[in-house]
Amino acid sequence: MFVSAGGDGPGEAELVGYLRMEKRVVMSRVLRNGEVDDGSFDIEFWQRVGAEGIFAAAWEMVSEARAIRGDDGDEPRLQRSVVRVIRRGR
Repeated sequence: MFVSAGGDGPGEAELVGYLRMEKRVVMSRVLRNGEVDDGSFDIEFWQRVGAEGIFAAAWEMVSEARAIRGDDGDEPRLQRSVVRVIRRGR
């Protein structure tokens, strides 16, 4: 549906396999002669796709951005920072 099958990471491959089992959502719209898009089509589409489809679309964008930058190493991870918080005495 959203994710291409060319991923290197095991997590991405599992996600691709899972998404192939899901039902595909196909919708279209036509705007004519200066009609203004009110956004209702997009809202309805993403509601039909559901949470898993939204996650898959976001993951696909991350994978494509990494491919464009030439990142082909490990899967992306969240940044982890270490911070020490010192409370002032009252």
